[in-house]
Amino acid sequence: DAIKKHPKIFDKISVAMVEAGERGGALDQMLGELEKTLKKDVEINDNIKKATRYPKIVGSIMVISMYIVITRVIPAFTGILTSSGTELPLITRALLYLGDTLDAFGLYILTLIASLFFASKYLNTTENGKRFFDRLALKNPIFKKINIAAINLRFTKICGTLLSFGVPLKDSLIVAKNVAENSVYKDAIETIINDIDSGKPITSSARETGVFSGYLCSMIGIGEEIGALDKMFISAAEYYEVELNNSTEGLSALIEPIITVVMGIFIAMFVGSVFVPMFKMYESVSM
Repeated sequence: DAIKKHPKIFDKISVAMVEAGERGGALDQMLGELEKTLKKDVEINDNIKKATRYPKIVGSIMVISMYIVITRVIPAFTGILTSSGTELPLITRALLYLGDTLDAFGLYILTLIASLFFASKYLNTTENGKRFFDRLALKNPIFKKINIAAINLRFTKICGTLLSFGVPLKDSLIVAKNVAENSVYKDAIETIINDIDSGKPITSSARETGVFSGYLCSMIGIGEEIGALDKMFISAAEYYEVELNNSTEGLSALIEPIITVVMGIFIAMFVGSVFVPMFKMYESVSM
């Protein structure tokens, strides 16, 4: 109860695991597990930041460079070309139009982007808005694997740890639901809890939610059948930990080719819009 009064310092998972440790009479051991869990969360966040740091820097520089080239460099070159009577190709005219648009409405575009950003922040504080963004996070092609692996890791880690300390299954699931950050998984765990109250096996309930993977459902089924649900949860947590590490390490390798392709397209457009008409001008002069 004391740490609940300080939510800015102690997050939901800290409060839930300390509370479970007090109930089970194993507070010292639960604090040790809490330390490992929090360290893992910090490690995951650091790995994601490291993987996205380079793409963010390169992407920012690329956007700024594109803006300068489109609004300043290309108009300067095309001014020379048009004065010589050279006909501008379609791609050059399109980039000139884009540059004029950015010059005329750049401030409005930045205002619109900022408004959308703060609006999304606000919507994320509402129930329906959070559900929308939580579903979106599970479908994001770049971060999908990381998000799902992180959610499953926390779910299996908490359930396995609490069950190994003698906490009942329902109470373990309640703790897992309370610390779940994704509303889709929170609803799925709530459904499992209600099904358990009605006497339904956890395996069939987990499968029917359509949220948990076939692997996890199989592990839960084996644990339920042999009476070692805690060990199966812990084993699944080890699997998701490896999967999460692999996903975070591969994130940078996934994003870098995308940036390279975008940069290649931009360079090709620049060359086509400037140098092609220049070659035409030189040809007409030589003739």
